[in-house]
Amino acid sequence: MEARSQFAVKLLPSLADFAFLMPIVFLFGRMEGVKTLLGDCDTGWHIRTGEWILANGWVPMRDIFSFSKPGAPWFAWEWLSDVLFARLNALGGLQALVMFTILMLSVTFGALFLLVRRKSNPIVAIAVTMLAAAASSIHWLARPHLFTLLFLVLFYAALEQVQEGRTRLLRVPILAALPVVTILWTNLHGGFFVGALMILAYGGGEILRLVFCPNAADRRPAWLKARSYFLSGLACLAASLVNPYTYHLHVHLAQYLCDPWGAQHIGEYMSISFHHPGAIYFEAMLAMAVAAAVWNLRQGRFTEALLVFHVNFEVPHHDHTAEPANAFLAPTELPGLHVAFHDAHAVLLIEGDAGNLVEANDVVLADQATLTIRIVDEHLSYGGFPP
Repeated sequence: MEARSQFAVKLLPSLADFAFLMPIVFLFGRMEGVKTLLGDCDTGWHIRTGEWILANGWVPMRDIFSFSKPGAPWFAWEWLSDVLFARLNALGGLQALVMFTILMLSVTFGALFLLVRRKSNPIVAIAVTMLAAAASSIHWLARPHLFTLLFLVLFYAALEQVQEGRTRLLRVPILAALPVVTILWTNLHGGFFVGALMILAYGGGEILRLVFCPNAADRRPAWLKARSYFLSGLACLAASLVNPYTYHLHVHLAQYLCDPWGAQHIGEYMSISFHHPGAIYFEAMLAMAVAAAVWNLRQGRFTEALLVFHVNFEVPHHDHTAEPANAFLAPTELPGLHVAFHDAHAVLLIEGDAGNLVEANDVVLADQATLTIRIVDEHLSYGGFPP
């Protein structure tokens, strides 16, 4: 009888299984299922861009969609995601794309649970993973930014391995592998630069530990670790040049981020509204982030505090997009790394109420039923659509 009970217990799903299935439960239990994933019009032009690339054999450099500015300079930031979306659509229609999106979400939060569990007990890990899933669900759309969500978990897991002294994976130096992964990330989504910022933040933490370390014997190891992080971070930035637009993509991103028009007119660029129903998730994760930062400072660890300061500096300029940022890594005692997801979304994604496509002199507001074009007086210096 006891043997049968033990066998039955083994058949029960584990908490890791629950974490993997959590996005499916949220989508079809608390949200609108497939309608949620396809609720943004940008999914369509990502597919169309991918089809154009497959048909023509190269990545577009000029605008192929605009009515008012045909042929204007254009950057298909996520060209590789576009190709993947087009392939999936050709293979099984939107059903295939939806299944792939759900799989991406499940893998991401399953991996996040495993990562959090390493630093806490399983009950705390599943609770915080649920909070992270709820907070980030506002961006559960069939769009390329989900790759950044996944890469952030992978980068953070890798950097924590290095921090703990396990510097190799399958005999390959982890910090040497991250620039190679950055090449893939760069061509999948415009949030690639966040990976390099994460690595550099680890290096900055080691420099602060070197400065404030009372034991002289610990300073040389701290410097060697900092140097390794800085070299890897710089290598990631260099690797990001491996894209169809080379350094022109980085110039375009800089112009795009520095244009004041976005901060004045786009909801994700404005100060966060604590009256928003979803702000409660952001508030909870922000409190956890600050508490974790203070605790780590008292333990002589500075990386976490650096990253928390960064997210607190950036968050006031953005709306609810900061929620998935702060929900993402606070449970793992490195809360500040939420800024990575925050930067990748709040700065690079333009997701309006019905979705929007920003051109050089036009703002195109689209939903599934209507298309309205407004000509605005403000001049936008950046070309191309948001990711």
